Amino acid sequence: VPIPPGVLRDDLERLASAHRVRVSKFLIWRTRGAMLNGAVIGLTPLARYIVLTDALLDALTEPEVEAVAAHEVAHVKKRHMIWLAVAILGSAVLGGELTALIADLFGLSGFAATVAGVVVSLTAVVLVLGLVSRRFEWQADAFAARHLSQADQESPVITHEAASAMSGALARV
Repeated sequence: VPIPPGVLRDDLERLASAHRVRVSKFLIWRTRGAMLNGAVIGLTPLARYIVLTDALLDALTEPEVEAVAAHEVAHVKKRHMIWLAVAILGSAVLGGELTALIADLFGLSGFAATVAGVVVSLTAVVLVLGLVSRRFEWQADAFAARHLSQADQESPVITHEAASAMSGALARV
């Protein structure tokens, strides 16, 4: 459901605007307290939503909620979803090419080559997905800490308060 008009929505809209990230709506995901999380849904500004769960809004302090929201804004600002798709596609293609080399080397064909291709491609995708997504999460965390510090996004200066809010949000999520 849409976050109702008020201080929270105003703060979230200011956050997105400050980083020139366009979002169609900020939503609350009603999980009946079962999940504490935030997410970005959608690639285009007209169909892009930042979602915060009800449990997250209930359990976190205001700075921690801002940290989670800034983390999600970072995923959009840094184009993480697009780069993740490129990384997955690239690793699948690379896995397929590697399989062709293995098939030629060992004389595999037919079903055996297909199975090898699936195994190699899936392994490549999982490895790359793990590495790339973890880096994106760290980058989004750093972006959020800089935002909370009111620091320029190129500045390495993170305040103690910002680090505490980010750390607290991560610990609870």
